[in-house]
Amino acid sequence: MKVLVVDDEPIIRRVLRTMIDWAAIGLEWYGEAEDGVEAMEAIRAGGVDIVITDILMPRMDGLELVRRLQGEAPETAVVVLSCLDDFQYVKEAMKLGARDYVLKPTMEPEELGRILLETKASLLSQRREKRERQVWQQQLEQSKPMQLGLKLRGMLESGEPLPDEEGISGVSEGSCCCSLMIYFGTELRHDPAEEGWPGSVLWLWRSSRKLLLLYHEAPDSLCAEPNSGDGRIFEPEPIERVRLRLSRVGLTEGTDYWLHAQTSIRCMAELRSSLERHEEEWSRYFYGSAFLKDDMRQSPAWPSEAKHHLLQAAAGGNREGMTYGAREVTRVLQESRPQPEEAVAYLQELLRLAAAMMRQRHEGALLDEFERYVLSPGTTERQLEFQSLSTWFHEAFERLAGLPAADTGGGTGQRSPFVRKAWDYMQENYHLPISTIDIAEHVRLSRSYISDLYSKETGESLSEALTRIRMQAAKRLLRGSGSKVYEIAGAVGFSDAKAFAKTFKRLEGCTPKEYAESLSGSSII
Repeated sequence: MKVLVVDDEPIIRRVLRTMIDWAAIGLEWYGEAEDGVEAMEAIRAGGVDIVITDILMPRMDGLELVRRLQGEAPETAVVVLSCLDDFQYVKEAMKLGARDYVLKPTMEPEELGRILLETKASLLSQRREKRERQVWQQQLEQSKPMQLGLKLRGMLESGEPLPDEEGISGVSEGSCCCSLMIYFGTELRHDPAEEGWPGSVLWLWRSSRKLLLLYHEAPDSLCAEPNSGDGRIFEPEPIERVRLRLSRVGLTEGTDYWLHAQTSIRCMAELRSSLERHEEEWSRYFYGSAFLKDDMRQSPAWPSEAKHHLLQAAAGGNREGMTYGAREVTRVLQESRPQPEEAVAYLQELLRLAAAMMRQRHEGALLDEFERYVLSPGTTERQLEFQSLSTWFHEAFERLAGLPAADTGGGTGQRSPFVRKAWDYMQENYHLPISTIDIAEHVRLSRSYISDLYSKETGESLSEALTRIRMQAAKRLLRGSGSKVYEIAGAVGFSDAKAFAKTFKRLEGCTPKEYAESLSGSSII
């Protein structure tokens, strides 16, 4: 797989080219581009699999590049480069389809390599699944019920009126059909009955969680017994037939799916009203309330304010705020009652956003484990009822809030909120010419008070902590970047290169030039 790097800063492109052993992780350096316009030209030429892109660039920025790729090259994976002060753009890029992100100031070869390996594995899995789906789809579309279902789906999606025919194709004149909708507890990547649904007039996937089946309606006298007692063999009624088929693939009603049937469907035109009744009953079951059709919300009131406070609490590591916010979000959703699938997707996305915002505060491995555990497809039955879905959501946020903070070196994991706020401010702004006065103004305490508080709780002064953060960032930039000393000095908040070099030697025991030479064996120009 080939990687294209997009950034308007030559130094960043050089760092990325040299800091990774591309062959060791099974990737190949494709090239580089200064902005989204150049990147799109390279991608259209073919051969690019993964794009590492900055966000803020001239002509075409990273967000527009991600948006274009979703339309023109959806199989191209994107990893976003970000500074600490533009995380809002990172969230937007993730919504648009970016796979992951890397913070420039804290970029390490091991972390970047891990992200690229995960992106590569995800891309290979996606392409493999696409090939498998294409083969399955080709086989399935050869069947007449599937062809009829595809025709019906096109009409439903376009809003085209269903044909007002006397009967339904494949059903004898004067007969009726039984419409069955299966609501699965999780998104399915393929039909659980891959060989199809024998005996059905049509089958149609309304979404990755909803399957519509149409059967000949059996007379009331028929049941699921294989023998009538007088020697005649009857086929099970449609509902029992579907249940039997689902049980054979390991699905049991009440945990992995919910089934609803509508009978006496005489013509195609009646299917639309039948689908509406399916959705009404599904919402009643999901929310556990027998509300009337007129009470169903066509435009639900999403919990925007509660969502904002919840994400704010996650970003600040406020455990109590996260617990309260999670319950407030589900309370508003239950009152508003959006479509069940929309409610499920909303809560899943909110949890992903919160986890992404907490990556700066916690060990990446712990969050990876959390996402695998909580956001895996294994939460099937919890997505069939809002009450159990809410319990899952609350438990997930309690688990997320309970993750231990990463060892940032400042010893602020369990410290006062003012100390944590001061530490976060230094981490996010060390590249600017800030001082202890700026830090004090940010936390809204006097400089002497926050200095004493920080020193008592961490064992080092504010100025020492800021200098150490800057030196750590400088060492990262010196590792094979080929940058000039004055460029690195400016990048870590020093306006005077001589003062930077003097401070570096005092703390590290060597000059920046000597440090770089000891790592790369070559001199800084």
